[in-house]
Amino acid sequence: MGRGWNYGPTYLICTPSDQYILSGSNELAPRDYFFYDLEGRRNAVIMNKTVLTISLLILGGFLWATGSTAPPVDYRISAEEAKTLVASGAVLLDVRTEGEYNSSHISGAVLLPFDEITATSAAKAIETPDTPVVVYCRSGRRSSIAVKTLVSLGYTAVRDLGAITNWSDR
Repeated sequence: MGRGWNYGPTYLICTPSDQYILSGSNELAPRDYFFYDLEGRRNAVIMNKTVLTISLLILGGFLWATGSTAPPVDYRISAEEAKTLVASGAVLLDVRTEGEYNSSHISGAVLLPFDEITATSAAKAIETPDTPVVVYCRSGRRSSIAVKTLVSLGYTAVRDLGAITNWSDR
């Protein structure tokens, strides 16, 4: 006969009512939960290891769900840096609504509302993923969202001017 696999001791998780039956006494408080091995011995150490393991799994899941532990990248730039980039050929992207764009915009800006950015719409406005891009909006909230969206689509040279008011000569 072949040897069987030994998976270690088997444990039962018992509720308070089960504990009275297995232990044969009424010494346990109703809130107590313990592991019992198949021979009826109470084993709180295994319970602690199990709780620790589950806690570590939950923490690991949380860290995985929230992404990398690397510090966030700051894409913001000053108006002077933005003007230098635009003068050297960067795309100036206005991510406000069409109405806001029509009322006033920075000369040479291309309209691409932040909530309409897709791989297709971005490819129409920006030649290649490594083309420098300067993004702005009214207050900086939408430009920040647009920058994150463009980066997630693979654009590598995206910068955030923030508010249109940061650019002094419109």
